[in-house]
Amino acid sequence: MQIGITVASVSDEYEKDPMRSFDEIKDAGYEIFEISRCHKLSRDDYAMALRDRGIKPIAGHFCWPDFEDDMFEDTIEYAGAFGIDTIVLPWNYPDSIKDYESTVNTAKKMDELAKKLDARGYKLVYHNHWMEFADVYEGKCVEDILLENTKLVNFELDLGWAYTGGCMDLPAYIQKLGSRLAIVHIKDVKDMEKSPVEVGTGLVDIKACLDAAVDVGCQYGIVEQDVSPENRAYPAFESIRISRENLRKMGY
Repeated sequence: MQIGITVASVSDEYEKDPMRSFDEIKDAGYEIFEISRCHKLSRDDYAMALRDRGIKPIAGHFCWPDFEDDMFEDTIEYAGAFGIDTIVLPWNYPDSIKDYESTVNTAKKMDELAKKLDARGYKLVYHNHWMEFADVYEGKCVEDILLENTKLVNFELDLGWAYTGGCMDLPAYIQKLGSRLAIVHIKDVKDMEKSPVEVGTGLVDIKACLDAAVDVGCQYGIVEQDVSPENRAYPAFESIRISRENLRKMGY
């Protein structure tokens, strides 16, 4: 499994100095990267900065407004500048998953988007937060409803959010996703209050999760420590180094 990171893990530092953030990410040993739209750099400068440092983008986070008719082509062009083939939808509007019927309708909408993206050479992947596991309709959590009512959508399982949402047996859920698990978001948490910490220092059995992900053929693990500066035990760049070292100790 290749190990990467999102810019959300160093978001405040990135806002101050994007280039240094890329340098620190590279020096910490992260091989791959998930992009999102950057307001500090032009698209081409952003792509070049990663390329110059040997950091390989493998996916990009884009939200529903990015796929509206007036933005769709721009989004395709933006993703194309990085050479990625995977588009991650990082959330759904709360009203769109507020009950069973709305969740099924959203699943159908996601499949329609996946078909549209597939025609342009992109795969669609969905990233969960805690509510996809905490909210249960007709005996099924939102994540299960989305899984069962889509055919073309794959999944990026965020371990920390799934855990705090109530998914206590993450390796079993990874097995359930099977070949539809495209990416693992490696997030550890110190408590059930959704407080990310350095990988390997919290409640989530990260190694068991990654071992299970490898078993189902998942190739990518992306560290995401989206935590505010005042809640960090260590400065951001030190924090991502600790996470990377702990992952190495686990064999990753």
